[in-house]
Amino acid sequence: MSKQLTNEQNEKDFSSIDRCPYCNSQNLLEYLNLNIPTVERAVPRDIALQIPRRKLVAKLCLDCLLGFNATPLPQEELRFIYEVAYSEGGYILPSQSLGQSKFRGIVDLVSKFIKLREKIVEIGCNDGYLLTILKNMGYQSLVGIEPSNAADIASQNGITVFKTFLNEEILNDIGKVNCFLLVHTIEHFEDPFLALELLKNYLDDEGRIIIEVPNFEGYCHEHLYFFNIPFFYKLAHDMGFSIEEEVVTEDILRIVINKVRRPIEKPVDIVKEYRQKIISLALEKQNQINKIIIEVENIIKDSTKEIYWWGAGSLSVDILTLIDQSLLIGSKLRVIDGDDRKWGMTIPCLNIDVEPFHILKEDGKQKLLIIASSFYEEILRTIERESLQVQEIKIICQMYV
Repeated sequence: MSKQLTNEQNEKDFSSIDRCPYCNSQNLLEYLNLNIPTVERAVPRDIALQIPRRKLVAKLCLDCLLGFNATPLPQEELRFIYEVAYSEGGYILPSQSLGQSKFRGIVDLVSKFIKLREKIVEIGCNDGYLLTILKNMGYQSLVGIEPSNAADIASQNGITVFKTFLNEEILNDIGKVNCFLLVHTIEHFEDPFLALELLKNYLDDEGRIIIEVPNFEGYCHEHLYFFNIPFFYKLAHDMGFSIEEEVVTEDILRIVINKVRRPIEKPVDIVKEYRQKIISLALEKQNQINKIIIEVENIIKDSTKEIYWWGAGSLSVDILTLIDQSLLIGSKLRVIDGDDRKWGMTIPCLNIDVEPFHILKEDGKQKLLIIASSFYEEILRTIERESLQVQEIKIICQMYV
């Protein structure tokens, strides 16, 4: 564990970046300003007491359309965040039946473009759940790179995993690759553009990189970039890649990048074509969040039922710390979760402990359940399967991904 952050560090304000990290332009639009905890998940109480709120300012480059975190935390704080997240039961482990539904789209792209005999390397493979799916589908050459202890789970399931951060030495050991997978990984990189250049060197002649990221979403301190499709087209063009396929939903962006430059239907000046649309989306972000906060506050104020909040991840932490704190005291809101690793842990900056979801079986109470998770479909199935007693359900899942 990193050393405890001092009060001086907690109170320090960090200056805002005034140049685009990609094209160096100063033609920037500040579109989001949040004051949220640096660790956005339930953690042990002694760690929760160390976690401060920090300002997160998001900016959009009006020349290349890259969105980025203009107030990135110092490396010491980021190391603290990742050590807490990885070593204290923070991130979801799909192999434990949590968040499995999110892999459907990326599996479809792999099966469409990558042959069973081709070598696939996943950067940031977590517990190896995606690679295990591919293994069961018949893929024969699978490798993961994962720095956290989740790599041990992948190894136990028969996946070859290098327990480290991405580096050239490991890529030399792996050799030529047909496909790199980066699923909700590249937005964490300090320099994702240098990382892509490195991966390009290890792709075979017609190799592919398949990427999934939040679609101009994912506003948390760990995320340093907020990507959109026109920026990816510019990036691919600049790096000599081509984009074979794009899948764009309200909250997720998936792209298949090919090492071979090919004619594309969309023009190279796609940035100019989409500039006003992306600017409009950016300008609406703060309003969207403000509306969600007001909606949640009204739900809590108007309810006469016992209020239970399902979710102890980033969405929950951010909403609960942004709403009027007096409402939490007055409502005696209880936080529950389906991940038993979070039971007994504490929401940072709020000192609310997470309880098992089984408390919904308690009789004699009229219950309002607020679901704050992008995996709400899985939660609804759990409610039905476990015969949990809930009279009213509100789903809040579009703030962050």
